[in-house]
Amino acid sequence: MIKKKSQNSKKISANISSSQVVRILLAVIILALILSQLFTFEKFPSLLASMGASSGWAVLLVVAELFALPFLLGMKPPTSILRVGGISCVATMILLTALESMAYENGISVIFGATFELPGGSWSLLFLAAMWVMLIWAVWDNLVAFWTKISLPKKRKVTKKSKRN
Repeated sequence: MIKKKSQNSKKISANISSSQVVRILLAVIILALILSQLFTFEKFPSLLASMGASSGWAVLLVVAELFALPFLLGMKPPTSILRVGGISCVATMILLTALESMAYENGISVIFGATFELPGGSWSLLFLAAMWVMLIWAVWDNLVAFWTKISLPKKRKVTKKSKRN
């Protein structure tokens, strides 16, 4: 007896764009960074202090990375939280780039905090450059949508005022 496929069965297709894949990949990378920075957080501020940075940057970096996750994962929180997440993505990358540039001069790497004592080098700057490319790719759709909503004020038509006698 041969069973026929029912006509009611529908194919499930996932419509995932490339920017969503990049967002998830960037979220996984940032989550790995957060976990590695928090795993030995008591050593992380002293690592930053050894290269001349304030220990408060460690806290600010971890908080910015944490706030970036809802935006990158495509969660559906209120719009204000998504905006904070988008700003946190950029702030995270700026902080990581600044701290890694300082660490590069000292011959160390602070990307993974004090958990992995990796030697500094051009690999870390290339890693950050790749993260910047992924961030731009991930937020490009939102940037285009944002800039298309902004419009210049319309010019008013100049009308001649009637003369009053």
